Parts: sequence; C-alpha cells; structure tokens
Amino acid sequence: MESGWMALLQRLVSRGGVTLTISDEEMLFSQERESVRKNRERAAEIYYAILSGFVRCAADGETFAPEEKIEEIYGVTLARNYPEANELFLNFAKTYWTFKIALENFNIVAEQRVGSQFLVEAELNIASIFFPTPGPITKSYQEREKTQREILKEAGFANIDKFIEGNPILIRAKAESKGWFRKILGT
Repeated sequence: MESGWMALLQRLVSRGGVTLTISDEEMLFSQERESVRKNRERAAEIYYAILSGFVRCAADGETFAPEEKIEEIYGVTLARNYPEANELFLNFAKTYWTFKIALENFNIVAEQRVGSQFLVEAELNIASIFFPTPGPITKSYQEREKTQREILKEAGFANIDKFIEGNPILIRAKAESKGWFRKILGT
C-alpha cells in the first residue's frame, strides 16, 4: 500500500508520535469516508499526529521536496520573500512550502483517498493559520499569534517566543494594524 503521499503521511504521523497499524493504512487508503466515521477517534488521532508531525518537522527545517523548487515555482526565495524572518520562521516556511509542492507533485487532490484528503486538509489548516492569503475573512494579528502559540506549544515546539519575534507575517500584520489605527486618529 505504498504511494508517494502515503510515505509522506507515514513520515508525518510517525513524527507526531503515532504508529500506523494495517487497519489504519486500510482506512487511509480507502476511498470510503464511511471508514472515517466508523473509526472517528482513531481518524482524529491520526489527523492530529499529521499536524503535530508537521510542526516537529518544521522545527527541524525538514523538507518534503527540493528547496530550490520554491524559487522555481513561486519566483522568489523564502529569504527574499520574508526579509524580516529569523531562522526558526524560515525553517518553518521551508517545511510548509516544500510540503505544498510535494502535495501538488502527487496530484493529491485527484487521489480521493482518505489519507490523501487528510494531507490536503492539513495543508489548508496550516496555511490558514501560518501563511494566510488576503481575503474577506481575516484574523487580527493578536488572534493569529495566540493560535500559533497554542499550536506550537501543543506540538512541543521549542523557542515559541523566538519564532513569533521573527515571524514576518505577524510583524507585517502588526505594522498594518498600527497604520490603520493611526489613519483613524489622523496621526
């Protein structure tokens, strides 16, 4: 039952502290969402392990695709895109963007397996919290920072304060909010 995305899922789950059983792998390779409903607790445990495993990989700056693909695909290096970032944030970003690239390389959305959909959902959740895109629904930088701190703490990420200090997305959001406040006050 090995595929590229399944190896990625197993890596994340393992880093998240869970060992998959044969029945877990059968559920994850299934196209039946009913298998998740029947095994709701175990499915939630696996999904949580994927997220925790991602954070642990990110803490170490692990990659899921060649790092040079980031610039090749998106036209900019992480250091140029995030000049305010510290090493902790750049490691996290490197892990996230190579994760996203790996999922695209696996054509994972078309796969329609329970496990591949867990990976897609994980990527979307990570992106919404750590790498948000502009849109009508936004969180304040305080809410975003609080959520990031909670997630990092729960996954056992060391140096949370240092990560937050060097997080350019929070830095920019904070600066924008102060600029908006100044506009209201006319200063």
